[in-house]
Amino acid sequence: MKKRLLAVLLASALLLSTTACNGGGSGSSDGGGNQEASTTSTSGEGESILNPPGELPIVKEGEELTLSIFLAGIGEKVSSFDYDDNVFTKKVVDETGIQLEFNAVSQADANEKLNVMLNSGEYPNIIRANYFMQPTDMNYYASQGIFISLDEYDLSQYDNK
Repeated sequence: MKKRLLAVLLASALLLSTTACNGGGSGSSDGGGNQEASTTSTSGEGESILNPPGELPIVKEGEELTLSIFLAGIGEKVSSFDYDDNVFTKKVVDETGIQLEFNAVSQADANEKLNVMLNSGEYPNIIRANYFMQPTDMNYYASQGIFISLDEYDLSQYDNK
């Protein structure tokens, strides 16, 4: 169980840093709907919508992929995540083709809002939970199948520059 928790923590950190370096978004801060994203995302024809690892953009031209991100405590430091207002968001979207849907909450409300979100079945693709989520919370969500182990994925093929 300890190994699974570590895998979830490391995967979350990797996904967030990869998204920060390689992801992008529409900048919505309302959380909205959740389109599942994975490295095996496929179009209607069964063909992958993603380019090979290390190739930009990440999403093939004409395809669409959205990642939802739950951010706690960072919203107080960033005035807007919107594509038109945030240079970083714009760069990430333009380079990767990935749209981002931000749900930024205050540090004080993070635990409650994430618990409500997860218990309602509305799962974000990425959770930045380094300051408020306890290992017992992570273990609980892992045991419920809400957090999944990334052990089966070979993440070494993705360069994290």
